[in-house]
Amino acid sequence: MINRAAELSREWRVPLVLAQLDVKKAFDHVDHRAAFEAMRLQGISLHAIALIAAIWACSVVTARLGMVSSDDIPMDRGLPQGAPESPLIFTMIMDMVIRALEPQWREKGYGFSIDRFRLTAVCYADDIVLAASSKEHLEAMISDVINALGKIGLGVGAEKTHWTSTPQMPEEALRVEAEEVAWEDSLTFVGTVVDLSGNAGPAILYRMAQANKAFAKWKEVLTCSWIPKAQRIKLLPKSVWSSLLWSSSTWATTKVQRAGLDSWSARLVSRVARTRRAPSMDDGQWWRFMHRTGHRLIAKFGINVAARAQQRVLRWAGHVARLAPEAPAATALRCRGLQWWRWRQAAHKMTGDKWSGPHPRRFKIRRWEEQLADRHGEGFSECTDHNTGWLLKAQDREWWHKASAI
Repeated sequence: MINRAAELSREWRVPLVLAQLDVKKAFDHVDHRAAFEAMRLQGISLHAIALIAAIWACSVVTARLGMVSSDDIPMDRGLPQGAPESPLIFTMIMDMVIRALEPQWREKGYGFSIDRFRLTAVCYADDIVLAASSKEHLEAMISDVINALGKIGLGVGAEKTHWTSTPQMPEEALRVEAEEVAWEDSLTFVGTVVDLSGNAGPAILYRMAQANKAFAKWKEVLTCSWIPKAQRIKLLPKSVWSSLLWSSSTWATTKVQRAGLDSWSARLVSRVARTRRAPSMDDGQWWRFMHRTGHRLIAKFGINVAARAQQRVLRWAGHVARLAPEAPAATALRCRGLQWWRWRQAAHKMTGDKWSGPHPRRFKIRRWEEQLADRHGEGFSECTDHNTGWLLKAQDREWWHKASAI
């Protein structure tokens, strides 16, 4: 959703400002009354709420120092860490807070909107990203969120806040509770880098770093000499590749970036295959030998990273295309763009109205779905009744899954 808003912002010159807030000691300070109210709003039965309340009422904490223990301390606030229900309850609480603020934000015109698509907040656990069309609106939204969180025992500090924008504003500072927060060129959110310039490079580099950590974790198994080489290589997609391709369904990669992914994966496969360096090889020869060996094994076992990233793009595109038209993701997909403009021209051909002229802002913007349009044809993006190209083909789940597997 954030990447889509960034595409629309760049294409139609509509400012987009984002702020990432992190809730302080989120699980420790939650007011239990807020948790019960959030569960009630989500339709949880009173019996289930009463059971959870009874469990929390019986929970106590004991502090121990050496041989001395404190008295039992009742848990009158906070969610039990490690309990399976705690993350879900906290998500309900954040949903309750944002939903309560939505009406007044809509009335004041806060948030980012274009056509029928409107984005104000994206939440994941205790991470909150707020979206607005100006810095002043964003500061007001942050103040509203801080006040709402304060009522349920939570807080947000300036040291936990990051913000970015398009167009860029490096000389500006965001005010959060009377403190200034410097502008940043990107945000790290939900395991990926959000770069509003449309460059997937920072996200790819970040995921490569995470994949290298995954390889270090699995290194003893992946490089074990007594395990057959074929079995070790087949483990890569489930261990290292899955870490690399996290959130890759929204990447709009360039040819150079795909080549970089292939080069990185070839070197890693060579390490897994325990490729040895001959004493007579210089650095250049060794480098080329590792790449040749890695690419050969990748082709043999069918574990191409760039192809798998494209496969995830197709799967996500099919999911979005089959959503109800009023769903936020589907609404974002059907916002105006160059292909929308061409469809307007075709639908109003020879009428002499405003759609018959050239695109008012015709400049090259690479959108996420262009990589799908290149392969399966453009899809009309305003009305589901007139879908063509990839949008129409994606409606057929069986056909689209076959296309994804190619």
